[in-house]
Amino acid sequence: MRRAALALCLPLALAACDALSRRAGSAEPLARAVRSPAAPAASPTDARVAGARAERLAARLREGLGRRFPLPRKLDDERCDDARLRAAGSGDALELALTAVDERPGAKNVLPLVVTRALIAPEPAELALALEGIAPERAPGEALGEAEWLERRRYLGVYHVLDFGLPRRFHRPERRHAEWDAGRLDALFVIHDAASGAPLCQSRLTVHGDATGAPLAVRLRSDVRDRLTRALGAELRRRTPAALAGMSGALRLREAAAQ
Repeated sequence: MRRAALALCLPLALAACDALSRRAGSAEPLARAVRSPAAPAASPTDARVAGARAERLAARLREGLGRRFPLPRKLDDERCDDARLRAAGSGDALELALTAVDERPGAKNVLPLVVTRALIAPEPAELALALEGIAPERAPGEALGEAEWLERRRYLGVYHVLDFGLPRRFHRPERRHAEWDAGRLDALFVIHDAASGAPLCQSRLTVHGDATGAPLAVRLRSDVRDRLTRALGAELRRRTPAALAGMSGALRLREAAAQ
């Protein structure tokens, strides 16, 4: 499923992919990078094979075709054809990777990173950085396993973001104290075929923020806004397992991704 891995590096990740391309020249040799520091030294042949594999995967993730998964014409909930899904694979093949597409017409600003980080799993640009050995927080060997899993995906869960309202602090003339609008996030969660991009089934998810107890002090405005923004993405992700269960009895999220 080579095209599945390419398809995951969407426009939301292209900036990070570009950064990778600029920094890749300073990366340590991949033959050394793919070994975990705690792992025993591999033979020269094994190291060359692993290095070449990691290099190919990193190149695909860096390329990023930027394919735009089509938004279904109808936004109503629709169940999956589980018999069709199971006929195409089982076990690991029915686990979903997640990504997001901004569908807002004429949006004046991009979706905040704290939102998209909650919705994209695994993150292709981060995997590519780790495969190049320039992401010290993630072991290259672990990243190689994640990239290979990503490459095998038959189906993708895509959040088509229809509306996003940034949390904001405002003051009404008739009110004595300021208030918080905690923001909103509206998305159509769609299962797409990873190879063709065709939509298969979908569920509408809408999240309204909760500013209960949020400090109103002007000096805390930025911190509170960031926290409320992060909460919008986290809440949409939290609702995903239940939405998926209502759409399909065959597909599932990986345990690590669903937490």
